[in-house]
Amino acid sequence: MQKNARTTVSVVMIVKDEEAVLAKSLESTTWADQVVVYDTGSTDATREIAARYTDSVIEGYWDDDFAAARNRAQSHATGDWVLILDADEVFVGDPKLLRKRLARGPEDTFLMRVEGEDDGVVVPLANHFSDTVITGIRIYRRGSRQWQGKIHEQPVQTGASTGSALLHTCSVRHSGYTVEAVAAHDKGARNLRIAQRNLENIEATGTPAEIAAARVHVARSMVLANEPTEALAYAEQILPDLHDRKQRWLLGFGMSAVAVNSGTEEQVRLWLDEWEQHDESPVFAQALRARYEMSRGDAEAALAEIEKIPSTTVTSQGQRLDRLDLAPVEVAALAKLGRRRPAQLLARRAVERDIAPGAPAILVDCFTEEQLAGILAKASPRLWRELVHACVLGAGHARVRDFLGVMYRTRPGDITVLSAASMLAPVIDLEGAAYWSAELRRHGAAEQCLLVSLAQHSDRAARDRALAAALAISAYGDERAVPALEEALGLVAPEDEATLLAELDIVAPGLVGANA
Repeated sequence: MQKNARTTVSVVMIVKDEEAVLAKSLESTTWADQVVVYDTGSTDATREIAARYTDSVIEGYWDDDFAAARNRAQSHATGDWVLILDADEVFVGDPKLLRKRLARGPEDTFLMRVEGEDDGVVVPLANHFSDTVITGIRIYRRGSRQWQGKIHEQPVQTGASTGSALLHTCSVRHSGYTVEAVAAHDKGARNLRIAQRNLENIEATGTPAEIAAARVHVARSMVLANEPTEALAYAEQILPDLHDRKQRWLLGFGMSAVAVNSGTEEQVRLWLDEWEQHDESPVFAQALRARYEMSRGDAEAALAEIEKIPSTTVTSQGQRLDRLDLAPVEVAALAKLGRRRPAQLLARRAVERDIAPGAPAILVDCFTEEQLAGILAKASPRLWRELVHACVLGAGHARVRDFLGVMYRTRPGDITVLSAASMLAPVIDLEGAAYWSAELRRHGAAEQCLLVSLAQHSDRAARDRALAAALAISAYGDERAVPALEEALGLVAPEDEATLLAELDIVAPGLVGANA
């Protein structure tokens, strides 16, 4: 009996000057039957890197038309299926399951989740809104689609379709449109230039619907070009002429986050309303509205928005929102309103589901140490690291440092917490520095002694530096603190010398003489 032919996949990408990220992307595609890398004019080592992974490296050209470049690239594909990937993206999933799903059919087009890269760390702050998960067409039968649109290009069906579906077995992880990457590649300015030129052409010959869509592309490109004020103003200008539901959704969705970060309250409410009214599901706009209200300190308004959100929502595009994902916002709101018992119960549920229950400063105020320790003991390794990272970022707040202490007493000797504690020299008080220094030394990390770090920290007050150095010398005989002590003593104002010497004689008797 003859076996069925193997389902083949061609990965297709267009690139330019991507030497920093391309290898990681190509590593994720080694399972593919073919990888087509269409280079549009790199001046770095992009083509050389690509050649290490594939024989299909095409020296192409760039004509300010993304769709044209993608069409030229996919013309070199030979597989049954085309998988679209960018140089700053990686494929995530089981290739065997992917081939099995493609072979089963009957669909000729598949959408995939495109997730923003976060290195596994999400800061659990109540007003945090950086989730970047979208879905888009990424896999289709070769020959079934051609790309259209010089900017924000889309693959358009060329004939009758047998349907589309969302792939649940794989996804794309994307990191290209971070602030750093946009700046490094000048992607924002490039995209805006193309969008504006495209609009000029369409305004001369296009239909009203085409002109409206091109204007939306310009507004979205202004955001990537780091022109938020201009983007918001332009978006308001073109809004009255938008009559297509999808275009109003695109504009509302795009401008909402911009308004939250850079706009007025009136702009925030305008664009959140647009997004909520024209999206397939209003829950994502409601989630951002809840975060926004909480960031303004309006706990009642935040809770009112959260109450509208079902336990779980999944759209036709596969986007999912669990109400429990908003636990940091809801816990903060409940705590602010004095509803501590519901806040505690919600925090426990969140941790049990591996979700950050809220900001450390809020949690430490909402729970007794015993209650908080009981909750933290259930945290997964991933969530534990997330909470420690939040403590590092918020270490200037005394209650955050208290939270870090509770974490340590919950898991004594934890290396993640100790590493975080070793970075507290700019903000820690003397008592805290002494405590963490003892723990660091007890667990073999004398080199990271916080007393020494504080003593050497030039931004700390001379008094704090001198006392920390004296403690390090008297308690541990740490000679690294001697130069720091001498330097700190030389910085003390004459009128403060007597007081400091008295304090030094208490913490390190006899170390510094009266004539120092």
